[in-house]
Amino acid sequence: GSSGSSGPKPPIDLVVTETTATSVTLTWDSGNSEPVTYYGIQYRAAGTEGPFQEVDGVATTRYSIGGLSPFSEYAFRVLAVNSIGRGPPSEAVRARTGEQSGPSSG
Repeated sequence: GSSGSSGPKPPIDLVVTETTATSVTLTWDSGNSEPVTYYGIQYRAAGTEGPFQEVDGVATTRYSIGGLSPFSEYAFRVLAVNSIGRGPPSEAVRARTGEQSGPSSG
């Protein structure tokens, strides 16, 4: 244990509720008894060692991430931020985007 205040706990119950070819919708639970100022979402293509892309300032526990590549697997995680600072990220969840659909000819 450490003395003094600490940042928020990681969010819990991160779930992918919807996927399309280019977007994924996430919902989660705060996991904190104290108020959370906002959330950050980190994501990257699964199997890559690159840095996570980050979405900052998410004020709700539901968010849709667009601009993804079709038929690709991604890892997503969420972290909480409050007046003290950033908390650790949640466990990552994976989701695969759908195949690109639409007319075969322009």
